[in-house]
Amino acid sequence: LLIAKPVYLSRSVIAVGSLPNTANLQNEKPKWAEAPNLLVKRLQEEYKVKDIDGEKPKLPALKSVIHDKKDGEEIVELSAEAHSPEEARTFLDSVISRVITEHKARYDGAYKELELLMESRKQVIDDIDAEANKLQGLIDKLSGNNLTEAAPLYARLILLSQQKLDFMNQYYELSRIINTKYQTTRNL
Repeated sequence: LLIAKPVYLSRSVIAVGSLPNTANLQNEKPKWAEAPNLLVKRLQEEYKVKDIDGEKPKLPALKSVIHDKKDGEEIVELSAEAHSPEEARTFLDSVISRVITEHKARYDGAYKELELLMESRKQVIDDIDAEANKLQGLIDKLSGNNLTEAAPLYARLILLSQQKLDFMNQYYELSRIINTKYQTTRNL
């Protein structure tokens, strides 16, 4: 008489987040850290979840990986099987930890790019200020003599002011996005 070892199941849900949304700045759609459907396929492939070759997988094993949407959140439901509840939980925690580590690296890279973009906006603003100050100096010199000669300089000064406002809006939007980095962590 053969007695089968019990198999225990552990389940978990992870939310898949998008990278910082710069859609307003670059006319892009929000990007995923990893598209949820691709994450599911990758995990299924790496852990041979849907292999049907007649053999039972060696435990612990990932039993299922499913993409779903709940309350507007992109989630991935995972389940693992093992010979003990602790082994199933530990195995599933290691899978999730690996996904989180990979996604954190992508998030950090995205935020680094935003910080560099923000620095470039700041540099452009500083350059505009320097040019505006030079123009203002020329206008001050010409104002006493001939206002018609100063008119193109005034026009350029107005254009620079508009450009500066555009870059300042981008700078502050980037700053807002970067400052939300630490406010986006959410446990399910």
